[in-house]
Amino acid sequence: MSSVAKVARVLESFIAGRTELSVTDTVGLLDIPKSSASRMLKAMADAGLLEHAPGSRRYRIGPLAIGLGRAGRTQSRLMDRLHAMLAEVVRSCGHTGYVSVRDGLEIFGLRMIEGSHDLRVVREPGVRMPAVATAVGRALLARFDDAALAALLPDQLDRPSPAAPASRAEAIARIAHARAQGWAEAEDEGHRGIGTIAVAVADPVSGECASACITYPAAVVTAAERARICSLLTDGARRVGAELGDPVWIAAPRRRRIA
Repeated sequence: MSSVAKVARVLESFIAGRTELSVTDTVGLLDIPKSSASRMLKAMADAGLLEHAPGSRRYRIGPLAIGLGRAGRTQSRLMDRLHAMLAEVVRSCGHTGYVSVRDGLEIFGLRMIEGSHDLRVVREPGVRMPAVATAVGRALLARFDDAALAALLPDQLDRPSPAAPASRAEAIARIAHARAQGWAEAEDEGHRGIGTIAVAVADPVSGECASACITYPAAVVTAAERARICSLLTDGARRVGAELGDPVWIAAPRRRRIA
């Protein structure tokens, strides 16, 4: 097997659902000596294809590989439709919007549409956040049932703030709530003083699932405005979901629009 084929095999293992990879994992995956696996992973990390997982000697997908995946995803019909829908919502509410995806137990933005308000949230795409501590992550994780979530979530959660879920049970309860109402909401969880409302849409043809969210300074947004943003996002998600054949949104009951 050539060096390029080995690199491709390692990257394919992440596509198949792996979130982290050790030297020992690589030995089994490629049937090569431990020293060769170690050198290969280090070379991939030096090139940006992999990076060290925080607090461990294991590796995860690196910034270059994420960028390549982002380039491909941003050309998909799901991303294009979510972007167009979100642009309408941003024009209507004036707050910043993001199209984001999940990578294991983390989420990161692929596209940003900056709002028009003088006081607005702006954070460049690509920043990783714990999925359970964000509205985006919970909207995407709501695609799993509770049993699958129990198997997916670790005992100890990465908790960026006191407002974030403190346990697996609490995280599952918040995700279940998002699943029931059709959107997820978070405030002071990922970043202090920031609120986010998010929906998720899937494309059954490509297998992709992505989130559209609106992010805002929590102190300046009223309950009525949050309700209106929820209506705008869910109406838009239902429209995109119907276009793509997303069974979740096709089956979702239509809620009263809040003007």
